[in-house]
Amino acid sequence: VGAQRMVEAVRTPGQDSLTAYEGETIRRWLEAHAEYERIAIVVSGDTGFYSGAKKIRQALAETSWKIHYIP
Repeated sequence: VGAQRMVEAVRTPGQDSLTAYEGETIRRWLEAHAEYERIAIVVSGDTGFYSGAKKIRQALAETSWKIHYIP
């Protein structure tokens, strides 16, 4: 999951993917795809200055997903 350029950089053939970076869009997609046990959300930018990471984290805070951050 991520912006198109980010997904293209890490996606392997045959993997399902979502090109989106809005937190609520990602949350709704995850809720609709409970069959996935593990996903990756790729973002760029300085997380302390400008990045979609903060809004995505806020949108997923109230879900049952266990979230791990890897810098």
